[in-house]
Formats: sequence, structure tokens, C-alpha cells
Amino acid sequence: MDTILIFTATVSGHNMEYLHHIYDVAIQHTDKRYVFVVPAEFDRVKHNFVWACANHISFDYFTEEEAASWQNKGMLASSYYLCKLVRNRIKKHQADKLFVVTLMSHLPFAPFMYGWHVKMSGIIYKIYLYEWHQSSFLSKVMDVMKYVLMRIFPLFERVYILNDKDSQSRLNQLYRTTKFCYLPDPYVPLNVATNHANLREGLGVRPEQKLLIHFGALAERKGTMRIIDSLQFLSQEECERYVFVFAGRVFPDIKEAFYASVAKYQSNVCIHVKDEFCSFEYLAALCEACDAILMPYLETAQSSGVIGYAAQFGKPVIAPDEGLVGQLVQNYQLGITCNCSAESLAGAYRQIAESQVEAPPSTYCNNHRVPDFQLFIQRAL
Repeated sequence: MDTILIFTATVSGHNMEYLHHIYDVAIQHTDKRYVFVVPAEFDRVKHNFVWACANHISFDYFTEEEAASWQNKGMLASSYYLCKLVRNRIKKHQADKLFVVTLMSHLPFAPFMYGWHVKMSGIIYKIYLYEWHQSSFLSKVMDVMKYVLMRIFPLFERVYILNDKDSQSRLNQLYRTTKFCYLPDPYVPLNVATNHANLREGLGVRPEQKLLIHFGALAERKGTMRIIDSLQFLSQEECERYVFVFAGRVFPDIKEAFYASVAKYQSNVCIHVKDEFCSFEYLAALCEACDAILMPYLETAQSSGVIGYAAQFGKPVIAPDEGLVGQLVQNYQLGITCNCSAESLAGAYRQIAESQVEAPPSTYCNNHRVPDFQLFIQRAL
């Protein structure tokens, strides 16, 4: 019986969702043994999903001390110590295959540490092709080196490129291989719980006002401060037309500046901040209640689960006009794209206020279901 390790270094964000999608695939294959190698933190958050019991599936928890060996270190040191832990688990469980939720963190050391008998697959999120012209010479060398390693070493069986068919084809051409595979980023169908009904009323949103929301990780890279800065370009009359909601943990990199700016503008415009982990039910209610979703990300070379929320609830996004994010929004007609400067964001709000933006069609949802994700993943399991 083959033994397959499923590894994730963290259970934050999409990692937990993907882990559960993979678990539902594994539970169907009783002819194999699966070991999920996860952080101890998994036990504290697993209640958000249903994990049916199965005799052929087990969990192996690594400790916070083990995790500390690679956290907050440089790229090379982090990769080395992460691979050292995974190598130990491969030997411990005599694994035949390894699937990692985040592949790039295992490079460049994985080919030299995991052994010749193991086959490895995993997911790549950030596509360097979109940042090539802005990257430094050293970054370009490092990016190409990692892909060359994946091309030449038989360790790598399937390398999944998340939500980007064009880059998957381009990478296979560039590196003369067929290892790079497309993987749809699945949206999770959500229902609005009764305790979150009438959210607009609860937030004090008047019928004539537009509710604009920004959720997830509230950080510099997510463009959170750009939204705050955009308020200076609104007239007093316009300020009264909008209600802004920021939902999610405010990261330390902007926390002081964020709250100082909220205090500065709160007397002119209605701003609600929910600085905490938000349940799926609350986010669903927020999306159903809103008029637009704000995602002015600074990092655009990877997909975002937010567009799945937008497509599911038929609400337009305001997003960057470049990178993979911009390409997805434009291809699936998911909303407005712009350069996401503070001034251009204010202009995008006006388009929403004047009802110049149509609701997104269902096309994205039709092509990004959980079973679609699982169909591709099971080939590596």
C-alpha cells in the first residue's frame, strides 16, 4: 500500500480550505495510506470543517519548536530547515509520495534532501512571469533556477499553477516539460446565516448609500492603506454616499497608521472596522449586503480567493489592472480595474455610486468549483 504525505506549514488563509478539499479526495481512496503532516495549531481550527473518520488517514503534528526552526529566517535557511523536517517525516512514514500545499518554500533544497524514491507535487501561487520586468537580476536568477530544478529533477511529478492557464502553457514551453499543470482556485459555496440577516440595517446603511467592503488580511500588500488614502479625494457630499467596512485582522505593518487614519476620516465618512478573524458566515453576509468589494492589491502576480466571493454573490470588485488579478477580473467581467492609486479608487467608487458597473456573470463560478479543484488534485494523490 502506497503511503502519501500531505504537508502544510500553516493552516492560515486558503491553506485550511485546500487541506480539507484534499482530505475529501483522500477519504475516497482506501487502497492508499495518507498522513497529513500539519502544525499543532490545526487542532484549534479544525472545527470549521467536517473531517470524517477514516482508518487509512492519520495526522502527524509538528510542534511550535519545530516550526520555529524555519520561521522568520531568510529564504535559504527557511527552505533548508523546512525540508529537514519534511525529510524526517518521509523517513518516519516511509512515504512514496509527497503533496505540499505551498511548493516554493521547499526550494531549492527539496531535490537534494527528499530522496530519489519519492515523487513530489504541490501548488505554486505567485507567478514570476508577471513580475519579470520589475525584478532585480538576482531575483530573476533565483526564479529561473527554481524552475530549472523542477524541470530536471524526477522528484517533481506535478507542479500546479494556481488559476492561470496561460502561464501553465507558457512555463511548459519555456522549460520544455509537461510537469506544469493548471489548477482552478475553487470558490466555496456559502449561505448567509439567519443571525447575519439584514446586515445593512445593522451597520446603519441607508437605502441610498453604497456599502463598500474590504476583507481578509488587512495589510500594506493588500492595498488597505490606499483605500484609506482615497477618502481624501471624496467631497463631503460623496462621503455621505458611502459606508466602508474593513473586516479581518489588521497586520502590524499598518496597524498604527491604519487606526490613525480611520480616526482622521471617521467624522466625515462612515467606517466600520472588524479587526478579528471573520467567519465564513459573516463574510457571506457582508458580500450579500455590499455594493462592491475592494481589492486594490499591491501584489498582483497571484490569484485571490476574494474574486470567488465576488462571483458567487454577484458583486463587482475594484481591482488592479495588471498581473494575474487584473487578467482574471477582466476575463470574467468581475468588475472595475484601475491602477489603484488613491485618486483612481475614488473614481471607481463614483462608478459604483452611479450604477455604471454590471453585476458579474456566473461564468467564473461555473469553472471554479471545489470538484474541479479535486479532479486535478487527485492525479497527484
